[in-house]
Amino acid sequence: MRLFEKPQRPPAYPPALESTLVHVLLILIVGLVLAGDQLGHATLLPELGPAWVAAITLVPMALTAISQHVILILARRGLERTGSYKLVVWSDRIVAWTRWWTLIWHGLAVLALGWVGAVRQLIGDRILLDEALAALPAILMIVAGWLALYPMDRLLREAVMVRELDEGKPIHAPTRRLAWVWMQVRHQMLLVLVPVVVLVSWTELVARALAWLIARPPGTGILARAAAWLAQPAASHVEWAQLAAQILGILAVFALMPAALRFIWDTAPLAAGDMRDGLLRMCAEHRVRIAGLLVWRTGGTMINGAVLGILGRLRYVLLTDALLEALPRGQIEAVMAHEIGHVRRRHMPWLAAALLASIAAAASLGDLLMRLPALQPATGPLAGIIEGLLAMASLAIGLVLFGFVSRRFEWQADAFAVQHLSGFRTGGRGGPSVPINPEAVDMMVGALDAVARLNHIPRSKFSWRHGSIERRIANLLALQSLPARGLPIDRTAKHIKIATLVLIAAQVAIWATG
Repeated sequence: MRLFEKPQRPPAYPPALESTLVHVLLILIVGLVLAGDQLGHATLLPELGPAWVAAITLVPMALTAISQHVILILARRGLERTGSYKLVVWSDRIVAWTRWWTLIWHGLAVLALGWVGAVRQLIGDRILLDEALAALPAILMIVAGWLALYPMDRLLREAVMVRELDEGKPIHAPTRRLAWVWMQVRHQMLLVLVPVVVLVSWTELVARALAWLIARPPGTGILARAAAWLAQPAASHVEWAQLAAQILGILAVFALMPAALRFIWDTAPLAAGDMRDGLLRMCAEHRVRIAGLLVWRTGGTMINGAVLGILGRLRYVLLTDALLEALPRGQIEAVMAHEIGHVRRRHMPWLAAALLASIAAAASLGDLLMRLPALQPATGPLAGIIEGLLAMASLAIGLVLFGFVSRRFEWQADAFAVQHLSGFRTGGRGGPSVPINPEAVDMMVGALDAVARLNHIPRSKFSWRHGSIERRIANLLALQSLPARGLPIDRTAKHIKIATLVLIAAQVAIWATG
């Protein structure tokens, strides 16, 4: 076996599909199902029965999954013969292209063939079950990509094991295929699917509860008065009640998901010692309350950190096992400061607000477009499909703006890390006279470079949520010797928050005026 004999490419694991891409695909898959739910049985081909719709939807996906698996088997054999790194890159691209193709086909099935309505005809309208089955084929295609990619991943991990032994790095036993795929599902899919399942179920339960309340026989008492209030046709009380319940559900999910994720993901408390004491001291210096520091156990496959939770009593900071094993103490402190920066700058609630505000604004724009004279003749299935496409366009616009905001917030968290390493502390100690220390910049740049190198991600590779490592490093180098207080990225983040508030205020005004 001649793996990577060409000197210009060092041994590396396959460039893992960005987890954010998987999150976006899952959101779009579920969003299409919810848009199709509004279409009911409307379809461009009403003569097709549910069995035919199912066959047209599922057979191309199954053939695509089989083709993907065969191609990646051939790519692995070619890698064993030639050692060409291009085969690794192309394998990753094939999986990514397959997933986008699956999304397109899923969208056509939902919006043009009435896939959601066909599922409902076959199993009935049951809470969550019909939507889950409609989304399941496209979700399984994401899992099929991991199943197909595993042999390549295993081969490359075994190829670099000797080098890691020579360098004295910790060695983790190779993970079996199903265990490796399950780890991807836990760490990438369940982060999105668990809250989505809870919210969709909650929304359906609220709608059915309100319908039952309105339809119950007249009587006396609190329920009777609530039913009478909801039944007033001119007041839109049902819509307001549903909106209030949805907001409460979203807030509950945001509050409780961190506690759930520590069990959904493979985590354990960070052991007591100097490392733990130092990281907790950093939290205290910046007045950041956390429920605990957790080791995110990935079998040595990921260098990463994360902060989960908005409320201090339910907030956790996660550092992966590979990060704690591979990075020196100073760089671990830089990563920790980055995560603390997300909390101090309140990035999570502002990200949620920016996403909701941008989606709502795009939806309002779509509603205005539907009122254009050119679209007024559209009726029946065509009108439903246009509405579904506009709903998906609203979601896509929201996700694009979310990525724009998320990247700026990542840059601000990077800047917060060098502020911390330079001696600046949130709350006033260290004023404008404290400059950004070049050594602090070097430490954070070294941490980012290590993340790219040890995760085997090219520094120039663009990430939808984080931007490229190359751009983040350039941003940090530009901060050297600037006053720590009032950095340019801090002003940019402030402008983003103001724009978010303006969007929210405008949307509330639109809703209030009908």
